[in-house]
Amino acid sequence: MNKAEQATFIDVYINSVKSFLIEKIQKLPDNWDGFELRHWIAQKFDEENLLSKRNSKWQPSKQKRRKECENDIIINNL
Repeated sequence: MNKAEQATFIDVYINSVKSFLIEKIQKLPDNWDGFELRHWIAQKFDEENLLSKRNSKWQPSKQKRRKECENDIIINNL
């Protein structure tokens, strides 16, 4: 992927999570403020990550890519 494609992917992915979260606003407790909202948003992203990890158990090649990606994140201080 080139930089423009990467930016587009990020934009589409984050907008899809944003749409999901906004759909759930009516169900949120009224007393939630930034603390609870940040926790809930982080949890949704973590759940997505866990789902892809579960799916990768059936695809060993993705485990290798995940480890390489995690290494790139550390090396490049991302």
